[in-house]
Amino acid sequence: MKNFIYCITLFLLSFLPLQAQENIDTVIRAGVYLHDKGDYKGAIEQYEKALAINPLSERAMYEMSLTYLEMGDFANALKYSTKVINSNYKPLLVDAYNVKGSALAGLQKYSDAITLLKDALKKCGDDYLLHYNLGLSYFKNHDSANAIIYLENSIDEKVNYSESYFLYAYALSDQNRWIEALLAFDSFLLLDPDDERSKDVFGDMMDILQNKLVSTDEKPAPVKNLDLAKIKNTLLTVKNTIPVDSKDNSYIYFQEATKSILAELKLVQKEENRGMFWDYFVPTFTDILDSGYFNTFCRYISAAAYPESLAWWKANQKQVDEFTDWFESTNGNSEVQEDAE
Repeated sequence: MKNFIYCITLFLLSFLPLQAQENIDTVIRAGVYLHDKGDYKGAIEQYEKALAINPLSERAMYEMSLTYLEMGDFANALKYSTKVINSNYKPLLVDAYNVKGSALAGLQKYSDAITLLKDALKKCGDDYLLHYNLGLSYFKNHDSANAIIYLENSIDEKVNYSESYFLYAYALSDQNRWIEALLAFDSFLLLDPDDERSKDVFGDMMDILQNKLVSTDEKPAPVKNLDLAKIKNTLLTVKNTIPVDSKDNSYIYFQEATKSILAELKLVQKEENRGMFWDYFVPTFTDILDSGYFNTFCRYISAAAYPESLAWWKANQKQVDEFTDWFESTNGNSEVQEDAE
């Protein structure tokens, strides 16, 4: 009988850690669910329960840091992400570095964020979010030149992450690299045409087309092997032919101006032209120009700015589906949204 009781006791003791693990996973999942629902306070309460079960749970600490980051509580986001980093828990290490870098940026400690994220790249290797957050920290630290470098790396690592294009376009604009910014804006709108920022992004893109590239006061940065004076004259011709004095004319100007720029880029595209602009952006958009889907593309990326474009998009689902299929097959992992809201 004593032996029997002893065996039962051993069995129960061996079962308890497994049961505790099952409980903590359930609690953390409940916290993640609440976080996704926007109930950050409820999520924190669940993570605290998880840490009461296991104070060293890296997953609970990471989820805690992420929720605090969403709440704007950067001090606690730093506290818990640092614990995960110090534990060197590989499955969440990159994520924890990204949270800590974002928290430092939230506290306007951009230099500290840059140092941290560079160390993370050395330790963990390339990651699109590490590069993106580095670009963001440089941009907020008023260093657009370095921001561009890391945002290009982010795009190289993940070609369909729209936030990289959004920030990249504005960093390029800060450097007066407006032709390049134009295609970066196009890329963001292609991936996120109905984002809450899309209307403003389209407006900034139109400012380049209508003003910056044709102004005598503005001085665009040169692009190797591209005659910006020729592009300016072409846009002035379009502008004189289609005065932007109504929404209809505004859309037609956007379409014709975009077409004229892409046609010129196609003419001067050469193998010796290197860099992200020539290797990725120019082929992508000149392919669209030649695809037979250019009008569909123009309607799509202007849907947030022109109600007529949104109506067209909803009424022409066949062309939309064909464009989507063509674009995804041509551009690998790139994704465009198929349904207009």
